[in-house]
Amino acid sequence: MILLMLLNACVTPSSHDPGTGARLFGTYCTSCHGANARGDGIANPYLKVTAPDLTLIAARRGGRFAAEEIYKIIDGQSSVDFYDHRHMPIWGYDFYGNDADDERAHREAGDRVTSLVAYLETIQRQK
Repeated sequence: MILLMLLNACVTPSSHDPGTGARLFGTYCTSCHGANARGDGIANPYLKVTAPDLTLIAARRGGRFAAEEIYKIIDGQSSVDFYDHRHMPIWGYDFYGNDADDERAHREAGDRVTSLVAYLETIQRQK
């Protein structure tokens, strides 16, 4: 766990390609959050809690995109406060696959989450 925290601390969201994040978003996130990240995915009618509009992350935080906080939510290090229970998948663990003890797998999983965060930062809009 300490190794994971150290690896995550070395990765900055702005250092990753939002294009990679867009591809990951298309694969892992659109069923709930929708193709345009506005919370209108095809799985939404079946969710206990509606997926939020991810294009308004910064607007909901006074115009500030909290990259570190969003990273922790996606990775599973932080709970999602607008849910009663965590209904969102813990992508950090899913990205590790069967190599949860492998340092390279942790780094690659962190890179994926960081790329998702970089992409989300590029799609922010005003209310």
